[in-house]
Amino acid sequence: MLDDLKIKILKFLDHWAGTPICLFLALLNKFMRPFDKFHSSPIKKTPGTILMIKFFGLGSILLSSPLLKSIKEHFPESRIIFLTFKHNAGLVKRLGICDEVRTIDVSNVFTLLNSILSNLAFLRFVRPEISIDLEFYSKFSTMVSYLSGARWRVGFYLPQFWRTALVNVPVYFNYSRHILEIYAMVGKAIGLEVKDLAPSSIPTSEEEVDFVEELLQRQNINRQNFLLGVNINASDLAFCRRWPREKFAQVINALVKEKSNLLVLLFGSQSEKKYTSSLLELLGEKTKEKVFDLSGRLTLGQFIVLLQKIDLFLTNDSGPLHLAKAQGTPTVSIWGPGSPELYGPYGREKDKHKVLYKRYPCSPCMYIYRTEAGYFCNMSIPCLNDIDSEEVIQAVKTAINQ
Repeated sequence: MLDDLKIKILKFLDHWAGTPICLFLALLNKFMRPFDKFHSSPIKKTPGTILMIKFFGLGSILLSSPLLKSIKEHFPESRIIFLTFKHNAGLVKRLGICDEVRTIDVSNVFTLLNSILSNLAFLRFVRPEISIDLEFYSKFSTMVSYLSGARWRVGFYLPQFWRTALVNVPVYFNYSRHILEIYAMVGKAIGLEVKDLAPSSIPTSEEEVDFVEELLQRQNINRQNFLLGVNINASDLAFCRRWPREKFAQVINALVKEKSNLLVLLFGSQSEKKYTSSLLELLGEKTKEKVFDLSGRLTLGQFIVLLQKIDLFLTNDSGPLHLAKAQGTPTVSIWGPGSPELYGPYGREKDKHKVLYKRYPCSPCMYIYRTEAGYFCNMSIPCLNDIDSEEVIQAVKTAINQ
């Protein structure tokens, strides 16, 4: 996971360093290829290598899996390379949606520069025929796509010179459609139809299953218990998606008091452990006896196994929501500056996944180009904070009784 400081630094560099570099590359491209135009017809030949670029969001990577599967089926002889941040590599490999995973390491400035240069050198050597950039208007991903040497450079359309000069297969990012449909439009741009929009389930190993079974046995957790998983975190991409932990505590206290066989499992990564554990201070003494803090104790695979075993998952709008949905676990999700229409349950998923969302006049603000989430409300986030704990309690009760 990236911490908040690294996210801010990456965004700062992407804008202030990326803008002049992209402008330079755009001018250079116009000078060298003055008659280069958009490719309007789908590619007909089998490309030797296809480059996929997606850096931010485990959930977004998972939601791109139907597109990747369709590409593999349509171009079975092509080599697919997936470029992402290092901490995402585990999920990409599990999904089996590419032939090779290349990573950018943002641990420090030296590993960042080294991984950027080594990947650019590798891509220039490989020279992919198609580059598909799934980031939303990132200058860095646009640069990588262009510098890879790909003839077909797919990306989301933005009416700015630095973008239109470097992306020659533009795709309309229609905010009124679900991201699964938007990714399907990316496939259509290169001549393939994404028929099955359901994200891939995530495979796990026998060792991971055994570990979780032993963990539950040690805690005397069995199938007579109703297991409620709770994620009070949101990824560092936008911390303002976190519903107040005080309200999470009110929900847990009320549910444990009312349902005698209910046990609560708290989830979170190692970097989220401190924030997750602070929730325990807000719980009643009797409630604490039925709450197990597993934050920072599970690998990705072990967490996925547990998602399959719990009965219901209560979570903020974040990556774990999409992991739970992919594993078939019912969810209750709490939304603020994000949009459930864009990223929430899709199609038949809505039958078993409850969404809590207050549509304010400025909602959603998270995906607007040139602004940060919470920009228009000075980070007061009323769309999220005005969701009452009683609303969530009733939503969880309804899901339990279904």
